[in-house]
Amino acid sequence: MRRKFSVSALRWARSGTLLLAAATLLALGGCATQVVNDVSVFHEWPANVTQPSFTLVREPEQRDSLRHAAFEKVVRSELIRAGFSESAGARFEIRFDFVTGRSLRRVFEEEPFGAAFFWRTYGLPHYPWRFGGTLDLLDMRARMAHDELFYERALRIEIRDRQVKPPRLVFEGNAVNDGAEEDALEGLRMLMRALLSEFPGPNGRMRRIVIEVPR
Repeated sequence: MRRKFSVSALRWARSGTLLLAAATLLALGGCATQVVNDVSVFHEWPANVTQPSFTLVREPEQRDSLRHAAFEKVVRSELIRAGFSESAGARFEIRFDFVTGRSLRRVFEEEPFGAAFFWRTYGLPHYPWRFGGTLDLLDMRARMAHDELFYERALRIEIRDRQVKPPRLVFEGNAVNDGAEEDALEGLRMLMRALLSEFPGPNGRMRRIVIEVPR
């Protein structure tokens, strides 16, 4: 029986990621968006496979799903982009599960003291401020907090070698990402791109793959 998974089951601890991502986006100045993907793979990939041929296989509950069909188009295009070729008599069969979720998170940002003073003066929501590293008034910062809705996405892929009877599992990969954008297909595209990075990739290691997407 194949294992089922959920977003929460694949979510790794990502403390500090939101602050780091906010700082990165500010530094990029609107030129690109960074998508952070957490990836782990385990494999026993056959030697001397230069252009692996594949076919996508559906589980019974996925057979008549238009949603899964849309996901398949993304998975297929990213596999071909990575050097795979699709054929009826393919050596490898590929199954995947893709799930999405959403959650509210508390995000902290640092603003110049003047901004916090404006909010405090004019009665808009404000939060406690703190001093910076020196006594210079210009170095004071306000630490602001607000809740943001994040969309979470998790992907699991299994690849089996059909040259072995019964077909043998040779690759399994898990990847998660999240962001403020609701576009599930684009989120899946980034997960596939991260999983196929340096394919088959380091065995048994968790990696953080950052992909820049032009705006």
